Amino acid sequence: MITIILLVVFGLLFGIMWAQKRFNIIEKDSDGRLVRVHYKPVVFAVMALPFIFLQPYEMKKIEAGYQGLLVDLVGDSRGASTIKEVSGWKVFNTWTEEIHQIPLDQRTIRYDKQAVIAKGGFPCDISPSFNHSVKRATSSDMFTNLRTSFRSGGLEAIEKGWLEIAILGAVSDVANKWVIDDIFNNRSGFEAAIVVEANKRVGKWFTISQLRTNIQPPPSIVESIKPRRKRCKMPLPPNHRLRLQLPTHNARSPSPKETAPQ
Repeated sequence: MITIILLVVFGLLFGIMWAQKRFNIIEKDSDGRLVRVHYKPVVFAVMALPFIFLQPYEMKKIEAGYQGLLVDLVGDSRGASTIKEVSGWKVFNTWTEEIHQIPLDQRTIRYDKQAVIAKGGFPCDISPSFNHSVKRATSSDMFTNLRTSFRSGGLEAIEKGWLEIAILGAVSDVANKWVIDDIFNNRSGFEAAIVVEANKRVGKWFTISQLRTNIQPPPSIVESIKPRRKRCKMPLPPNHRLRLQLPTHNARSPSPKETAPQ
């Protein structure tokens, strides 16, 4: 801020000196007495300063890895017909236009613990995490339909709103079709089915990949497994261990000669 103030002061002083030399605003005689003041350059400078500070044009750079969207604020149909894709440096009118930047790189999301119901009525806790990216070809359509959320908080607002509802809905619907044993015996297949369902719901604007549900078994199943674990950890009785250690031999059946009476 101090640097800007110093630059403004320097510019004013330099401008006054240059204007005095160029236009001879204050005219004096040989004795140093004031003869005449030329008001036109001063009036022009005073009128130009408000225009400089209030002019609506701005220059903005679209960063690498982002999709720039130039939106006409007076466009119809929620701006759908007046959105242009831009890149690099762009000069625009802030009174009638605005520029938004949508990141196109891979982003990782982790949602808080949620509860889903597996087939059969078993409740399970999940903490889903996944990667996603915005599709460049449909980024303007996404902005048009989710404009309020994007303008309020950028892509993060969409991730915590519309996208979260869609992903958790996909997880819940798929879990409701899988029995509890199949979920934990084939977790990779369960999560792959969720990715397919999630891409059906958000695939128009996003690409979902590497989803992990981090699903936990219901407490009732955990309690039922504990007695089995205890039995597995109990030491075997001595006669059982002796039976396991003794080798088993196949008994040879006696020949007819050995069994015949003498």
